[in-house]
Amino acid sequence: MRHVLIIALSAAISLLPGVAVSQFGNVPWRVAELPEPRSFEIAEGFSAMTSRFWCEAGRYAVKKYGATGSERIYVLNPYGASVAGLRGRAVGFTLSPDQALLEKAANAGGNSLSVKMVGYNISVGHARGYCGLDANVFRM
Repeated sequence: MRHVLIIALSAAISLLPGVAVSQFGNVPWRVAELPEPRSFEIAEGFSAMTSRFWCEAGRYAVKKYGATGSERIYVLNPYGASVAGLRGRAVGFTLSPDQALLEKAANAGGNSLSVKMVGYNISVGHARGYCGLDANVFRM
């Protein structure tokens, strides 16, 4: 009897992630173009973590602009209210920084992964590395 109870409890617990997704849905990440050249904004969706913003930025940079792995993505607008009219919190990114952004980038270093510092930047390849090995990692 005890083994049956343990098996039933294990089965119920394993279903919880599926229940959460069916209850709340998989909120998609949204992207909008910004007026600056090769610039875009990403509004948070399901699993809103800093690494996921970078993953989505890397994916979009490759898909839309054909960016190479060595090109750098810069935070143009830090995490906050959308400037492009998307609902929710968002981050603006650019592949073409102007001189003022490059100067901010020189002081935006650090060992953490940030979407709150204007000028913070990583390579497109590094950003795509945050996508993990999910089913959509190579989606274009």
